[in-house]
Amino acid sequence: MSTSPAFSGPSSDELSPQVGRPRLSLVSRLERILAAAMGAALLIALVLISSQEVLSQRAAVSEGSQAWLNTLAVQAASPLVFDDAKAANEILRATSIYPGLQAAYILRSDGSTMARHLDDLQEPLSADALKRLPTSAYFDRSLLISTPVLLSHEEVGRVVAKIDLTPMWRSVLRFGVSLMLALGISGIVAALAARRFLHRALQPLAGLKQVMDEVAQQERFTVRAALVANDEVGDLSIVFNHMLDQIVKRDGLLEDNNRRLLALKEAAEQASTTKSAFLALMSHELRTPMAGILGMLKLSLRGQMESTVRERVELACKNANALLQIVNDLLDGSKIEAGKLSLESVDFALHPLLDDAMELLQERAEQKSIGFALHVDPRLPLFLKGDPTRLRQVLLNLVGNAIKFTEQGGVSVNVRLQSPQDMAATLPTQTSAVSADEHSLWVHFAVQDSGIGISEEAQGRMFQKFEQADMSTTRNFGGTGLGLSICKQLVELMGGRIGMHSTVGSGSIFYFDLPLLPGQQPIEQPVEDLQAHDHQLHVLVAEDAETNQLIIKAVLSDMGHTFTVVSNGEKALEALTQESFDLILMDGRMPIMDGLEATQHIRAGFWGDWVFAERDIPIIALTANASELDRSKFLAVGMSDFLRKPVDEVALHHALSRVIEQRKAQGLMLKPKAPVDAAGAADLAGLDALLDLGPVTETLATPAAPESVAPKPGRAQRVIELREQMLQAFRAQAPLRYREIEAAVAAQDWPAAAILAHGIKGCLAFIAPEGQAYELSDWLERMADNEDEAEFIESFELLKNELLSSLDINPDAEGQA
Repeated sequence: MSTSPAFSGPSSDELSPQVGRPRLSLVSRLERILAAAMGAALLIALVLISSQEVLSQRAAVSEGSQAWLNTLAVQAASPLVFDDAKAANEILRATSIYPGLQAAYILRSDGSTMARHLDDLQEPLSADALKRLPTSAYFDRSLLISTPVLLSHEEVGRVVAKIDLTPMWRSVLRFGVSLMLALGISGIVAALAARRFLHRALQPLAGLKQVMDEVAQQERFTVRAALVANDEVGDLSIVFNHMLDQIVKRDGLLEDNNRRLLALKEAAEQASTTKSAFLALMSHELRTPMAGILGMLKLSLRGQMESTVRERVELACKNANALLQIVNDLLDGSKIEAGKLSLESVDFALHPLLDDAMELLQERAEQKSIGFALHVDPRLPLFLKGDPTRLRQVLLNLVGNAIKFTEQGGVSVNVRLQSPQDMAATLPTQTSAVSADEHSLWVHFAVQDSGIGISEEAQGRMFQKFEQADMSTTRNFGGTGLGLSICKQLVELMGGRIGMHSTVGSGSIFYFDLPLLPGQQPIEQPVEDLQAHDHQLHVLVAEDAETNQLIIKAVLSDMGHTFTVVSNGEKALEALTQESFDLILMDGRMPIMDGLEATQHIRAGFWGDWVFAERDIPIIALTANASELDRSKFLAVGMSDFLRKPVDEVALHHALSRVIEQRKAQGLMLKPKAPVDAAGAADLAGLDALLDLGPVTETLATPAAPESVAPKPGRAQRVIELREQMLQAFRAQAPLRYREIEAAVAAQDWPAAAILAHGIKGCLAFIAPEGQAYELSDWLERMADNEDEAEFIESFELLKNELLSSLDINPDAEGQA
């Protein structure tokens, strides 16, 4: 039985006792309460009974003493009348036998003392004390009493006596001790009896607690509390059992719901996987013939043909481009949905971007004889910072739609700086995907047309996938309904907001706001005039991709250095035992043994039976994995420096210069530089052009120069030739790499798949570093490291399709080793 997600036992913090307080059971607390109550009751009884006893005995002593004193007053009347002091003393001497008498006085009517009798330890009372009415406190050890002496109802004097109360207090003490013993024994007996009955009364509650602990700690919801008493505890057990029945019932419902949800989730994932596979397959199947169709059509347009035929071929080329745009929309939507579309943030000039984008669509507007205008707010800065590629894509899509649906009138594009007041008025508050920086400028883009317009009912779904206004729109104008959905997703990815206004028959306005940071004019870095090194290095190059080997060999050759190339770390270790090198250029990820492991063996000085003479030889990492984490990892194993692919010739030149200086400082002999031909020396820095020649397909498709124009001699021409050689080598190797990757995935050999993906990424770093294929190859390597099979397969299909469209690499061709 599964546990209920809404029910859980008490936490350890809830069960742990509070600091400074020991944990007491309910029985212990009740016992303490009972003991305190009984103790308080017995104490009150002891105090009350003892007080009553004191009052009783004191009253008895006071009454007896007063009666005796009254008799003494009768006897003292005659001496007082005759003022016979001797007789008065005789009377007091006779009274000394009264128990507890400490002092006795016979006083005249004027208060003077006629006679007195004192105990041996007593001090006489003062005249003032005798004149006042004798009083005594409750707890005094003596009792003062007095009575008047009357003769014919006339007071002739007074008689005063002081009685000792010590015997009374002793009697009271004995009584109190006896009473305390009696009450204490009675209280103990009562407490023992109450404790026994208390345990019996609380036994059902303890059983209920045990069941609750079992449910809370062991999560056993099948146990039930026993009904052992027909009282409140029994009612509590019934309610608890009912609660457990409800939990079991709810758990059963939750299990059923979880099973249904899991089935629905699996079905959704399967549908998503099927959709992604379908998109990948369709893009592959469509791009392959489309690439051939477009290529043949463009070749046909270069030749001579009749005007009618040229018009038909141009129309076919436009239709083929439209079909290719549909495939691109499908792929863009799939990438955005998969979270693989990355944005860049670079400085760009806004006006040239708008002019270039509008120029592409000007011809379409002229063909339909409609107006086409661009208005740019002069307040906008010349340079902004954002993703110009995606901005251009959104503009082309919106303007292209406006031209497509407009038959009369015209289309205008307005770009202006948006104020906060305008923002609040034009767009409702929405949550964008990316929070805008506080320094961002909100730029408003609006595309207005005088076309057919869109109904209010259709406007609510215009930005959804595969949606158009109605079926007639699809029949008359074509399209997939993906363009606006992709525009919305791209705008929200860039932190903006998109919307529309439209009236049927009066045209539409599609607008979006983007937060763009103020930019600056990109600084063109001057090409550094690299001079040949004064000394020649013998370099060991560990690189597994043949395409990458070509570029490394070319760079080192042009710098005047010699080299030995190996394909993995193990061969690099073997080469170190056979030759002496000044430097190692080490790729990070290679088959059999990667660069990290090989570096560790070199720094250790041995590997198996091989011993390396120079453990501290400079080792420079040369890899396409160029994050800070990768850099730290490479340097941590003992590499001397870190360079990323594609090769920055300036950075490599500086690194080699540092190695030369280091070797010279160590007193090691280096060969002088090799002679370089004048043309090559004058153009030493030209190899950087290899990385800036633009897309390879454009370079190769450039028409040949007329025979009257001689090709540029020297190194620049060799750069173009080298790049074409690398592309041809990559085209030849790619199908074989595809099959090796598929075999690695089938065997679940993810390290091998990661190495193969890394090799493709390294090649693309030199051939097409700015293309989408490079990003996909990087993502493919990460998925191999994560052993994410589904994501790897999907990304692999996308990579093959991208390579087919951008580099014309057919995955079904026969590869060469």
